[in-house]
This record gives sequence, C-alpha cells and structure tokens, in this order.
Amino acid sequence: MKRLTFRCAVAALTFTLGVSTAMLIDKFRAPVRSNQPRPAQTVDMKAAVSVNPAAPFKTYIPPRLASLSPYEIKYFINNNPQTDIQDIWQRLGLASANSSGHHTFFANCNDCKAQTFEYDLDGEMGREVLLRVADDMLETCRYLIFKSTDPYSDKWKVFGHIDYDFGKYRMPQHSYFLIGGKSWLVVQAQGGSGSGVSLYYDRVFSIDEKGMKEVLSYVSDGHQSGYGLDPSRQFEARIIGYQEQHQRATFEVEFSVTYDDDGTLFLKQQKAVFVRRPKSGKYYLDAAASDLSQNELESVYNIDSLSNEDFLNYNYDDLLKIAVGENRERRKWLSQFLDECSNVPQKQKLRKALMSDK
Repeated sequence: MKRLTFRCAVAALTFTLGVSTAMLIDKFRAPVRSNQPRPAQTVDMKAAVSVNPAAPFKTYIPPRLASLSPYEIKYFINNNPQTDIQDIWQRLGLASANSSGHHTFFANCNDCKAQTFEYDLDGEMGREVLLRVADDMLETCRYLIFKSTDPYSDKWKVFGHIDYDFGKYRMPQHSYFLIGGKSWLVVQAQGGSGSGVSLYYDRVFSIDEKGMKEVLSYVSDGHQSGYGLDPSRQFEARIIGYQEQHQRATFEVEFSVTYDDDGTLFLKQQKAVFVRRPKSGKYYLDAAASDLSQNELESVYNIDSLSNEDFLNYNYDDLLKIAVGENRERRKWLSQFLDECSNVPQKQKLRKALMSDK
C-alpha cells in the first residue's frame, strides 16, 4: 500500500514538471512583438529566373502552303485571314516590287476571303478554276485563272491574273457567259465615285491555250446627279450579241440612259458595235454600224463629261418632243435650260418650237 502511494506521488510530480518545462520553452520560443515596421524584402531577380543560354530563341514562323493548288490556296487564306500573302504571289511568279524591293500590291491581308469557281473558259477538255481573293477593308481584289496540267497530280498552271485596288462602294464582281459559241469572263469594277456620281466598267477577257487576254472594256453602270437645271442621268450597258463572219468578229453592246428632272424626261437606248482588230485582238467601236459615235459614247456614258451643248446635240429629237408637247412643266424646264446654253443651232430650233406652239 505504501509502495502504491509512493508511485502515484512520483507520477504526479513528473507530470507537473513536464508541463511546466513545456510552457517555459514555448514562452522563450514565441516571437517578440514590436510596433516597428518590418523592413522591405528584396528579391534577386537574376537568382529567381533561371535562364538557359544554350536554349534556342523561338521566332514566329508564318504558316506556309502545302501546294499551289487553287483549292489549297483558298483553304489557307480562309484559315489565315490576316496573314502575309506575298509569299503566295512570289511562288506563283506574280509578285511585283518597286525600286526599293518592297511589294506594292496586296502584300498583306487585313481580313482576306478566298473563293473558287469552276468554268469552261477555253473550250477545251477540263474546267478552269477561277480563284478570287479579296480584302474588303483594304478595297483590294485579285483574280487568278488556274488550269490543271496533270489530272493525276496536284500541278497547276496560272493562265493570268486581274488586279483591282478600288472598291469603295462595290467590290469587283465577275460573271461568266457563253455567247456566239465562245466562253467569256467579265469582271465589273468601280471606276469612280464622289458626291452625286458613280461609275462602273466591264472588262471582257478571253482564255485559250496561250493564256488570258482582255479584249473589250466599256462603262456598264453609272449615275450623275444634276445640278441646277441640268438633268440627272442614269446609264448602263450589257452585251447582247457576238458574231464571227468572214474573219470579222463583232460584239454588240446595248447602252441605255435615262434623263431625269424631278421625274423622267426620256429614256434612250442605243446599240454599239465593236469590231476586233486583226493584230491586237482588241475591239474598237464601229461608228458606221452603231447608233452613236465615239464622242457620244465617251460624253453620255461617263461622268463629268457631258456639256449642255452636247446634251442638246445628242438628244435633239427627244427635246423637240418636249418643246411641242403638252406637258407645261417640262416645257418650262426646257425653256429655262435653254437660257443657260450657248447659242448653238439646236438651241435656236428648240426655242422656235417652244414659241410657235404658244
């Protein structure tokens, strides 16, 4: 019994000493609190960043075409709409450079889109592929005509290209038509713009085994707003025929113009016949076979080109109908318009017609 009591007393004393010793050690280990701010810690960036001088520096490598197929080019551009595409033109042999060696046309894409179209343009077996690459924001467009040189491999030949760098209101558009037993490619593009004016022209191309050639160009759409008493005019043109007879090839183009002064004054339609030159292959206006002369074609179907006196000369018969007609508003307009014209013979005749009918 005494041994048991002694052992319990020793255990209690040992426990009390252990707890006291632990509390004393923790007290001395606790950090000393201070109101002084801690000093700023600095980091050695050279030591923090590990640089391996032997590691190669990685540069951006632009994507590259796998082949010069028109379909591969289309896929590449549409998947890289902001790429530098001068490498494509160089590989196709189309890149043009100035004296400094900098490429001047369509070297970069801001937001390019590419399309392909299949046509039979040369009349031979196998279709040609028309590739259209355009950047509407840069108003730039390029057409390329491809033909496969080997149906069993991915080899292509570029027959030609057509470039445009102006499309403020309407980007270039193309059409394909078969007439007179031949295929033709027509591209319409903007030729001018401004306050109250617009102008578009068509370019006609033929394609054969020798390549592509532009054969005809004409104004196909336009508008000129009138100022003061000058009438407004809207004009357009379209190909209506093609013939080859006895080595004479001709295009027939229908031109139409509408004159307006707060209402239609009159509409005029004229046929122009263009004949192929033997050596160059280009077509020129045959005035003897046409309803209008070269001067009238260039004055009426254009912008900022028609004088009051030419207007009287080219439209005398229609103006005479107004002079002797019963529409008083149109007669009043004609009388005031004549006051602003020079004293040409057509003015005198129209003034006489107005006076004789009163």
